[in-house]
Amino acid sequence: MKEKLTKVEWWRLRKKSLSDSFTGIFDAVSSSDRKQPQFALVVYSSPEVSAAVDVIRCRYDPAFKAGIQTHITIKRPAVLSNLALLPAMTTALKTATQNLAPFRVELEGYGLFHNPGRHVVFIKVRDERPLYNLHKSVAQALQKVLPNAGLDQFEGDHYHPHLTIGNELDDLELAVIEYELKSSGYCLNFSFTVSEVALLSQPSNQPWETTSIFTFGLK
Repeated sequence: MKEKLTKVEWWRLRKKSLSDSFTGIFDAVSSSDRKQPQFALVVYSSPEVSAAVDVIRCRYDPAFKAGIQTHITIKRPAVLSNLALLPAMTTALKTATQNLAPFRVELEGYGLFHNPGRHVVFIKVRDERPLYNLHKSVAQALQKVLPNAGLDQFEGDHYHPHLTIGNELDDLELAVIEYELKSSGYCLNFSFTVSEVALLSQPSNQPWETTSIFTFGLK
């Protein structure tokens, strides 16, 4: 019982004011920023997870139409002021991930971020701590190269790992996807091993692409 209470306390501290902070998630990056080079860090899900949730993503997630694989974001997209910084970022991230060991991620059920006209539906991570620690490790590595590690108000202590399956939804789309999830028997419980993190970059007005893959060094 004591262990459960400890976990509850940890979750409460980590998720304080979470739902309020995410209502502005789409306004955090201005339209002018989106035209500049950007980068992000993600962990891709297993092929089994992708095969299951892409049936939903193909209709409700713009990232699917953009060719972005099913993933959990570790570092949200941020402006890359100078593409010449990529080699230094790669070196810093390679060094950081050499000290990390693979870990299991368990996904269970779905959750919502409410933002009128642009709602988000995601599959929840049962235990956020390993992903939070990964987020913290890469943020510290990037700090050596980028001012403030390119973090925004939804990261650091407010980082909340999740696997998006519906994005930028209006009220009707949100109602439809929720009905489908509740009535159509979709599997929302998965587990897979994370053993690497991907660096994505997006040159100006170009599609996102995987720039580097960093495999964890510890076994």
